[in-house]
Amino acid sequence: MEDGNKDYIDAKSAATESRVDARFAEFDARVTAFEARMNAKFDAFEVKVYQLISELRIEMHKNTADIIKWMVGLFVATIAIFITVVTFVLNNAIPRPPPAAPAQPATPAVIIQMPPWPPMPAQGGR
Repeated sequence: MEDGNKDYIDAKSAATESRVDARFAEFDARVTAFEARMNAKFDAFEVKVYQLISELRIEMHKNTADIIKWMVGLFVATIAIFITVVTFVLNNAIPRPPPAAPAQPATPAVIIQMPPWPPMPAQGGR
């Protein structure tokens, strides 16, 4: 009976081993298919992330250029306002005398007076 039990146990073991091998093969196929799907999704995700990062870099460079433009404009405007205020303050800080009235024409220092003209002779004598 021992030989019968051994053959029975060997048969049962072989059957169990074949079922386990089949289940492992099925599990391995499912895991392999899952890995393939996950790799495809990760690759697609990586492409999308790369595109988003590229777009973000482009937008950051544009924003940096805009910030530089605004800062230069603000600097120029500040300098212009500063110069205007300083000029205004310096021009109005010192009191000035009121403007003088326009000068009258000077009277001549030497007056030449001529004697009156002699009377004209009468025209009837000739």
